Amino acid sequence: MAETVQYQPDLSRRARALAEVLTQSGLASIVDVSRSAVSRWVKGEDLPRGVNAAAVVDLDFLIARYALIYPAATFADWFTATNAFLNGASPKDVLHLEGPSRVIDALSSETAGSFA
Repeated sequence: MAETVQYQPDLSRRARALAEVLTQSGLASIVDVSRSAVSRWVKGEDLPRGVNAAAVVDLDFLIARYALIYPAATFADWFTATNAFLNGASPKDVLHLEGPSRVIDALSSETAGSFA
């Protein structure tokens, strides 16, 4: 019988990487937690849990996809701006209301050079 492998995402590393792109305050605002919570995640003193852990993983993936097209440093502006591929909603709002699928689709459309 095959051995069961447990996958543990490195949430502290992901939080650190996100804070480098978004700043700790920016990450706190997007995830809707205190800046001190983000500071603890970045230092490895605590880990995001539940919906916050999912938000960190989703944001990490979205920034990685975004950085394939644009400089990562511009992600925060793109993330909060209206987006034609999201019917005028911002990626931030769509992520909070619906999850990452439509935001990923919007990025894929931008990558393909589609027009909304």
